[in-house]
Amino acid sequence: MTVVCALGPAGIDAPGGAAAPDPVAVAAALEAGDDPVTLLADRVVDTAQAWRLALGPPLAGAGDAVLVHPSGWPPRRTRLVAGIAADLLGRPVSTHSRAALLSRPGHWLLEVDAEAVLISRGTPGGGSRMVARVTRDRDPGAVADAVAAALCPPGPVLLDAPPPVPGAAALAALIMTRLRRGGHTVTTPSPAALLAAAAPPTAPPANPPAEPADPARHRSRRRLLLLAAALLVAAAAPVIAATVPRPPPPGAGTTLIEGAVAIQVPADWTVRRITAGPGSPRLEVASPTNPAEMLHVTQARSGADRAAAADTLRRAIAAQPAGVFVDFTPDARRADRPAITYRERRPGRDIDWVVLIEGRLRIGIGCQSAPGQRRGIDAVCDAAVASARGTGTAAPTSEYPTSEYPMSEYPSTHNQSPTHNP
Repeated sequence: MTVVCALGPAGIDAPGGAAAPDPVAVAAALEAGDDPVTLLADRVVDTAQAWRLALGPPLAGAGDAVLVHPSGWPPRRTRLVAGIAADLLGRPVSTHSRAALLSRPGHWLLEVDAEAVLISRGTPGGGSRMVARVTRDRDPGAVADAVAAALCPPGPVLLDAPPPVPGAAALAALIMTRLRRGGHTVTTPSPAALLAAAAPPTAPPANPPAEPADPARHRSRRRLLLLAAALLVAAAAPVIAATVPRPPPPGAGTTLIEGAVAIQVPADWTVRRITAGPGSPRLEVASPTNPAEMLHVTQARSGADRAAAADTLRRAIAAQPAGVFVDFTPDARRADRPAITYRERRPGRDIDWVVLIEGRLRIGIGCQSAPGQRRGIDAVCDAAVASARGTGTAAPTSEYPTSEYPMSEYPSTHNQSPTHNP
C-alpha cells in the first residue's frame, strides 16, 4: 500500500486507512522549522525524533510513501523529513511540493500558510516558478491588497488555503474578493484533489494472453510494436524531462514582500522574522549551504532625505564602541543606486550594510559573510539592493520603529549591547 502524507502547514493529513499521527508530535515537528531541537510535551527533544514520532503511525505497514510538503520549505528540511520517512519504511520515498502538484501552465498559484502567502506561476513545461512571498505581518486586508498587487497580468488563479491554517479561510475570502474585482478567475483546490494528484497511477489490468500466430505474422507484429514503442519513448522523453519537479537552481530569485518593502532574495534560502532580542527587528534570509552567508532586511518610516539620514547615522555610529562600525560612506553607490554604506564587524562575520531612502521609507540591507569572504555573497547582495523598493500598499508594521535612526543590527536608540546571534 502506498501512503500519501500531506505535511503541514498546520498538520499531517494521511487518509486512506493510514493511522492518525500523534497531534503533539506533529505540532512539535512542524513548529521546530529548521531548529535542531523542539519542545515535545514539556521535553526538549531532537527535531528528528519529533518527526519520527509524527510519521511513525501513518507510515506503519506502508509499502511506499509519497510526502507532500509546503512549497516554502527549504531543501534541507525536505531532505531531513524524507530521510526519516525512508528510515521508517526501509526504502526511499517520493517528495513533492504543493506547487509541483497543483500548478497548471499559465495559472497563478497562491499558498496560504501561517506566516506568509506564497505566489508562484505555472510554467509551459508543467512546472512552477516562485514569484513572491507576502508575509502575514499586518492586517489581513493589507495582506490581501499586497497579494492582489503582485498578480499581474490578470489570469486564472488557484487559491490553496488549507483549513487548519489559522485565519486561512478569512484571508482567502479577502484575497478572492480582490482578485475577482481585478479580473482574475479564482478556484480553490480541495485537500482530496491535492492527495489524488500525489497518488501514484494505478497500474492498468494485464492484457489477456494473445492467440497463437504464425511465425511470420509474429515477427512482423513484433517489429511494428518495437517501432511504435521507440516512437512513443522518443516523443515522451522531453515531456517527462519537463514535468519532473526540480528544486530551484542555486541563486534563483524570488520576491519577498515584508511590511512596506519588496526585495529579491534567493528562492532556496530560509526566511526568518526577528522581532525580539538584541538588534533591530528584521528579516534574516540565510543560505542553505553556508551558515555564514545571510541577508538582513530592515525598514523604518522616516521623513529624512539621504543627507539627513547619513548625518543621523554618522552620530549613531560615533556613539558605538570603536572598531565595530567602519568604512562609513554617506554618498556611496551599490547596484547602481545611491546609498549610505558601512561595515559592521563581529567575531566570525562581517556585515556590509546598505541603507536606501525610498520616499518616506528607509530600507536597510545587511550582507553578511565570513571575514574576507565577501565575494561569496556579493551577487546576492547586489540583486537585493537593486530590487528593494517600497510596495506602496502598506506602511511598516508597529514592530518596525519610526525613529529617525536608521535600522541596523544594533539598537542605536537604546543603551543595549550591539550584538546579534545568527
